Amino acid sequence: MPAYPAPYPQQQAYAPQPYPQQQAYAPQPYPQQQAYAPQPYPQQQAYAPQPYPQQQPAPLQSQVDNVPTIESYSEPQPTQAVEATGDRSMWEWQLSQLDLPNMELQEVNFVMLNAQWKLELRKAFKRARRDFLKYVGYHNVNELMAIGLSEDDIRKIKKGKACENVNVHVKIPFDYGGTNDFSNLILMQTHPFHADLHKIIDLQVSHQQKGGLPKKLFVPVPSGKVYVPGDIVLSSGGKTKHDRSVYAGFLESTFEQIAERSAMDR
Repeated sequence: MPAYPAPYPQQQAYAPQPYPQQQAYAPQPYPQQQAYAPQPYPQQQAYAPQPYPQQQPAPLQSQVDNVPTIESYSEPQPTQAVEATGDRSMWEWQLSQLDLPNMELQEVNFVMLNAQWKLELRKAFKRARRDFLKYVGYHNVNELMAIGLSEDDIRKIKKGKACENVNVHVKIPFDYGGTNDFSNLILMQTHPFHADLHKIIDLQVSHQQKGGLPKKLFVPVPSGKVYVPGDIVLSSGGKTKHDRSVYAGFLESTFEQIAERSAMDR
C-alpha cells in the first residue's frame, strides 16, 4: 500500500511576551564643590649676593699639547738669565786660540725679550737676510772675490740667495739686544770662520745653568758687511769702475729703501 506523508506538525500559537519594565529615572544630586580658600603666597628668602667665583687661568696650548703654537700664544714668560762663568781675559785667550783675525771681543748684556717679539725677530730675519745678500752682492764685490767667490756665486748672491759655504751671521744675538739692521749682519764663510766664531759663544752658553742664558756674553764681533780675514784694498765697485750696482740699474737710494723695509717696524 502506498505510504502517506507524515502529518505537518502543529505550531503553537504566538503568545507576546511582556515588555520589560524600566526603572524610573532618579536624578543624581550635583556634587558640591568645596569653597575656595586662597593659599598664602610663599615667602621668598632674602637675596644674599654670592661671591664672584675665581677663574683659573686657562692652560697654554703648549702645556696641553706640548707643542708651541702662535695661535695659542698668551704672554709666555721670557727666558731667564743666570750668572755667566769666566771673565773677559778668559774668553780673549779662547779667541786667540782660534784663527779669527779682525775681530773684537765685545761684552753684551742679556735683554729680557718678550717671547712673541723674539719669534717675530726670527721670522723677519729671513726677509732681512735675503735683502742683505742683494745689498752686498752689488756693494761689496771686491770683498766677495777676496774670500774666493766666483762670478756665478756673486750673481747668485745678487738674487738674494746664499752660495755654498757662506752664511749671514747676526753679530749681536737677539737675546742681547741684536736687531735685523744691516749693521748687525755680516756675510762670512761657514767653515772655518763662522763655525769657530760660534765655538766662543756656544762654549759660554753651555757653561750656564740649565734653564737660562748668561747675564753677559763676550761676543767676537767682526767689522764690515763681508768678513775678510786678511787685508784687502777696497773700492766702491771693483775693477776701478764705478759701483756695479749703478750699471745694473740700482742706485744707492734703492738699497737704502731695501734696508728700511727689512727693519722690524716697517
